[in-house]
Formats: sequence, C-alpha cells, structure tokens
Amino acid sequence: MREKIRAVLEEEDIRGEIVSINVLPELQKELASLRERNLVDKMLYEESLSRFCFSAPAALPASSALIVLAIPQPISRVIFHYRGSALAAVIPPTYIARDDTLKVTRLLEGILGPEGCRVVRAPLPLKLLAVRAGLGEYGRNNVLYVPGAGSFFRLAAFFTDLGCAADSWREPCLMEQCAGCRACLKKCPTGCISEERTVIRAERCLTYFNESEDDFPEWIEGGWHNALVGCMVCQEVCPANRGSLDNVIDAASFSEEETALLLEGRPPDLLSAATRAKLDRLEMLEYGAMLARNLRALINVRFK
Repeated sequence: MREKIRAVLEEEDIRGEIVSINVLPELQKELASLRERNLVDKMLYEESLSRFCFSAPAALPASSALIVLAIPQPISRVIFHYRGSALAAVIPPTYIARDDTLKVTRLLEGILGPEGCRVVRAPLPLKLLAVRAGLGEYGRNNVLYVPGAGSFFRLAAFFTDLGCAADSWREPCLMEQCAGCRACLKKCPTGCISEERTVIRAERCLTYFNESEDDFPEWIEGGWHNALVGCMVCQEVCPANRGSLDNVIDAASFSEEETALLLEGRPPDLLSAATRAKLDRLEMLEYGAMLARNLRALINVRFK
C-alpha cells in the first residue's frame, strides 16, 4: 500500500512519506527543545503549540500513521494598476493552496477508501515533521528543500488508520550543498540567517513583519520589500531553486479603481463582487489592512 500511495502521488508530482504515529512524542519533545534553547521565538512557539495535535485526533482515534506530503506550488504574480503603470507583485509559493489541499485530500481518500482506511488533516509542525520523515532537508535559510525539486512546495500531513510497518524517521540535516554556499546569508536584507544555526531568527525575518497588520519597525528599510506577503529573497538566490523560478502563474489583476480601494484598506463588504472574488482566489479576502500596508510599501519602492 505504501508503494501504491507513492506511485499515485508521483503521478501528480507530489512527494510523500509515511511514518508511524508513535513518532509524535519525539516530535513534540524536539519542538520543546528548540524553544528551551531559544532557537524559536517564545510567542510564535506558544501560538503554534495551541494549534498542534500530538496524538490521535477524536475524528480518527484509530490513527496509526502519518502521511507527510510536499505539494508543488508556483509563484503567483498579481498586477496592480496604479497611476497609469502596472505594478507586478509576487506572492511566494505556499500562500495560495486551498484547491491543492482539497485535491490531495480527495486523492488520498480515493486511494485509501477502497481499503477501508480514512485520512484526517494533521495540524503539526510540518517542516520539522517533513525533515524527520525523510521528505526533505533544511537549507541554511531554514526552508525545507526536497532533493532535486527545490523549495517551492506546500507541506501537508494527514492522520490515517493505515498500518505502518516501517519508518523513514531520521535526524534533521542540512543540504550538502549548503556547506560551501553563503548565498542566502549574504543576500538576506534583515540578517535573520546566520552561520551558527539553521533555525533563522524569525523575529527579524521580513516575512514575520509582512504577515502582520502592525506598522513596520523603523529599522526595516523600504527597499527590502519584494513581495505582496512574505519574502522571496533567500529562495530566489538559492542554487537549489534553479529551474523553479520560472514556475510563475498570473493569479489576478486589479484595475486602478480596485487598487485605490485596496490601498484604503476597504473591508470586503465595501468592495465589488468581482474584487472580492479575486481576493478570495488569492486567499486574502480578510486581510484588508495588511494588504493595504504591504501594497503601499511596494508602491513606495517602485515609485519613490
């Protein structure tokens, strides 16, 4: 069954591994160890911990295994028309994934259903789980890289009552090519990547501030902004992503009138149905204030 699952997933260019649910206490312990060593931000840790489930869920108490997946994702390009010009803004891979998640859930249900097995989404520290399950390796920028496929993937995990006879559980490791490469470290504008550790200083990462509605700290320079949300700098310069940077889709285009309303931070109910539909496809319908702030930052870079 393991090989059948892998074969069906590979037809969709999805990478996957299966591990026993018995690894969860160790996963929880390792996450706690990272916090104890101050390698993860306390607030981020506590916020994440409240969402995680380190035991069989009530929806599937007979869970015996975890299916861990890396689902390929493109870069999304969004066009904003502003003062007679077209501003192209990118959304990094992993931010838009609603359709892929549903697709993968149905794919697994189609494989396991006839065998009398079920799947339930598993809220877990996915990057750490994927590395430990042997699905990928860390880059120096703390991003997960799938060998031969780069970092443009969205991770997902599922509890299942499918039996698990063997595990690929292993120690976390850094990509071999990172040993002689400092591209991301040198290019990171905020200095959140370091020589000493593979866990970035999340409290300094531009992505951390780009996903908030608060004002940007004064120490963040305007020219560092490069994406509508998140940050693409370290992944763009990574040699492991050569060949992946051309995987770009045109996700939406906003007229000058729509752009002006978005810059005002208008709530969804004050936008047209067409504009709401575009934002919904971008999974940003409820992020009016954040979107307005980030878009202003990009416009200031382009039109300064």
